[in-house]
Amino acid sequence: MYSTTGISANGWAKGAVTVRAASGYTIGKTSDLFEESIGFSTNETERVFYIKDTGTGKVYKGSIDYKLDTKAPVISGIESATEYQDSARFTVSDADSGLADVKDGETSLGNSGTYELTTDGVHTITAVDIAGNSTTQVVKVCADHKYPNIKYEWNEDNSKCKASAECTDCGKKVNETVDAKASITKQQSCTDAEITTYTATFTNNIFATQTTGKQTKGALGHTQNADDGDCTTAVTCKRCDYVFIPAKEHDFSGEWKSDQTGHWKTCKNDGCTKVDKKAHTANITEPTENEDQICTECGWIIANKLGHLHKRHLEYVKAKEVTCTEDGNKAYYICKEDKKCFADENATNELNESDIVIKASGHDYGDPVYTWSKDHTTCTATIICKKCKNVKAKEEVKTTSEVTKQQSEKQAEITTYTATFTNEAFATQTKEVQTKAVAKPKADGNKINVKANKLTLNSKFSIKTGKSIKVRWGKVKGADGYDVYLSYCGKDKMTLVRSTKSSSVTISKLDKKKINQKNNVKCYVVAYKIVKGKKQEIGKTNLFHAVGRKNKSETEPKNIRLKKTSYVLAIGKTAKIKASIVKKNKKLPVIAHTEKIRYATSNAKVATVSKEGKITAKKKGTCYVYVYAINGCAKKVKVTVK
Repeated sequence: MYSTTGISANGWAKGAVTVRAASGYTIGKTSDLFEESIGFSTNETERVFYIKDTGTGKVYKGSIDYKLDTKAPVISGIESATEYQDSARFTVSDADSGLADVKDGETSLGNSGTYELTTDGVHTITAVDIAGNSTTQVVKVCADHKYPNIKYEWNEDNSKCKASAECTDCGKKVNETVDAKASITKQQSCTDAEITTYTATFTNNIFATQTTGKQTKGALGHTQNADDGDCTTAVTCKRCDYVFIPAKEHDFSGEWKSDQTGHWKTCKNDGCTKVDKKAHTANITEPTENEDQICTECGWIIANKLGHLHKRHLEYVKAKEVTCTEDGNKAYYICKEDKKCFADENATNELNESDIVIKASGHDYGDPVYTWSKDHTTCTATIICKKCKNVKAKEEVKTTSEVTKQQSEKQAEITTYTATFTNEAFATQTKEVQTKAVAKPKADGNKINVKANKLTLNSKFSIKTGKSIKVRWGKVKGADGYDVYLSYCGKDKMTLVRSTKSSSVTISKLDKKKINQKNNVKCYVVAYKIVKGKKQEIGKTNLFHAVGRKNKSETEPKNIRLKKTSYVLAIGKTAKIKASIVKKNKKLPVIAHTEKIRYATSNAKVATVSKEGKITAKKKGTCYVYVYAINGCAKKVKVTVK
């Protein structure tokens, strides 16, 4: 019946809208006035129309509904006829119908609303909204800069270089200053100056790497070496091969000069101090008693004639030992010509008779010596010379005897022997001899097993350090008490710190002072029984050690780890216990005053154990091997021998 123009597919219009009647119909805004078409302006809000069928005269009433947007999109961020450097950013907005598309020439940029132009040249930007309104801006972007004239400037010491340029299209200015890298490209020498080349490398790729060089040190000039006084060697520069004084040959002409060391001639060339020296050439091998030794070249007397020499006529006389009754003499030499005597073969030390003869010494009798027979029934007294063993007096007598100490459980039998001499030079002698051993104690029916008691004491031993030291141990059956010995490690003497009937103690002072918690300690406990009013030891723990609470350099065992806790062995067979220490502090070394691990058997008749933990089966039965750490931590291993 009708058609419309001026309304988009989305129902938007940007201006007047025309409604045209179809063929056979007419249209009008009222029911009494009809035409071929009618229009609605942007100001009309009532959009009612009437259509008349020209054949039947029937009138129909209708209306149209659409949204009106008369405002074009807004482009922000760029302005027409403006040139932008590098790029141009802009936004497009539409308050009513909304943005349909933005184009750069014929190229669509989409409808995101935010855009950037990065290509070089003129850009025609057209923004169209959904209603069909449009806005156009024409701008130029200079993205491909042209820098035909680049300027490089060095500072005074060439440590920095500045590069600058200006784009001939848009006038954009760029510059960059960099630190130059210096390198010596020509070394300083006697004749050449030092040249340093400076290189500037820029991060902006429009700037090329620049280099410049300058003299940084002058030539050194030649420096003469000291003349060594030898004309055959040239005097040169200390640094190069430049020659100040050329080398030449020696001139050793002239007369010989001589002394006892030889004869020589000195070089005659100016500044040369070299000497042509030679040893004397003797006319004879050595001077004689009647002839000088002379050099055959220069006539120098090398050695005067000797005259009479005793050493050429000596005869050796052996030494003779002196005795208590006869004279002796020292060894000496005698000249066969004039009979003079000398102490040495070179005849340099002449001797008199008193220097040679050794007078007889006479006897030197010592104190009497008393010798007892093996059975002590006789005693012999002798006085002899200390030097020649001559006997001055000797007497042997029979002795008398008497038991002076009786045998008991505490005392051996002692017999005293007495020797009395008739010669007044000899004194009466006595000698005490053990004739019977200490008597064995009578059995009381209560035999003490010290080894078993030691195992019992060790079984529950522990020691903890801190402000006070706590020690505990296993309780021994039949013990009347326990003595606790404690000391700091490094001290030889152990101190009895407490006697108790209990099986534990707490010690708050050591050496009459508060406990030094940085020091390690060592401890053992002795179990005793009172026998006849005195303490009799019936068992003793191992000597155990503990780390001081504030010792930061060592730790102690926390536990013992065993690979096996029981072994079954045939007689004669062996097995090795594999034990390791679990430390309290894994980062520190274990205190190591003694073996880290010790072993003990409960019955050596069944099985023994070595200090390395090797078990040896002895006879059928069952026993236990105890494994001890240095601080008393313990585990036991069952051993069955079949």
